[in-house]
Amino acid sequence: MESTDKPKDSDAFDQAMKHLQKWTDVDSKKFAILSLEKSRRAGHHGSMLKLLTSLLENKGSDTKDGICPMTKAEIVEERRKVLEALAYTHLKERDESWGIIESVKDYALF
Repeated sequence: MESTDKPKDSDAFDQAMKHLQKWTDVDSKKFAILSLEKSRRAGHHGSMLKLLTSLLENKGSDTKDGICPMTKAEIVEERRKVLEALAYTHLKERDESWGIIESVKDYALF
């Protein structure tokens, strides 16, 4: 999910979002990936963090019927990027340490 800073791409994205809003509720978790990109382009990292945290409550199952399903690992990675952008390094490090604890199978001794 890399955003581009080109005004032409931004205008096209904004136009597409406006047209989509005419037909459906784009704030639902079905369109979480679009909401994240819209918030990223606007620089609303707090909104991104709030949405990612709510998606993590159900381990990403809310996005399964969406346009771009996200796994728990993808959501956690996006949250780490947002925490880094907000300069919350202590929370980013906490997420990384919890990632090791939650994936014990990957780090098993035997």
